[in-house]
Amino acid sequence: MKKSVYIFFFLLLTFSSSVSAHTGMKSASPADGETISGDIQEIKVEFNTAIESGSSMSLLNENGNEIDLDSSQVEEKTLVGKVDEPLQDDHYTVKWRIVGEDGHLIEGDYMFMVQHSNKNNEDSKTADELGKKNNQAADTEETLKESTPASAADNAQEKISSSSIIISLVIGIILFFALPITMWLIQKGRGK
Repeated sequence: MKKSVYIFFFLLLTFSSSVSAHTGMKSASPADGETISGDIQEIKVEFNTAIESGSSMSLLNENGNEIDLDSSQVEEKTLVGKVDEPLQDDHYTVKWRIVGEDGHLIEGDYMFMVQHSNKNNEDSKTADELGKKNNQAADTEETLKESTPASAADNAQEKISSSSIIISLVIGIILFFALPITMWLIQKGRGK
């Protein structure tokens, strides 16, 4: 009987669909909330799983004006953008838009600051304030995404995912009953 239980779990794991977590940002250079005093040659955003081609990033200054990036390329789990010109003292937002390996479109952003000189402006924000502001914005955005109805494509993907889970469960239940019956029939046939 132990053998059939092991076989059942092996087959259940083999035929069940994997639970796929959405890809998320793992790290970035420059980091979220970081203050940079030197020139930046490139911006790197690393994700926790592989990302697909078609992923992109943009760089915005504090006024929301887009800063041209020389190129933006995908390197397995990393999205890299080359900076054309040295960045001026300012607060910058990196907006990224990727296609995760599970096929879902995922967007996000983070902020950093460039400050070449040590002058203190009265209205200057600290890196900690930027990080807190970005975290609050991300929490608000996540709440909005969760409360906003999903698009038709997302609904279709969820239905496919739900039906594959149901199919896996049905196969698992069938195997749960079929394996012991088969083992019983084999043992009964040997007994004659």
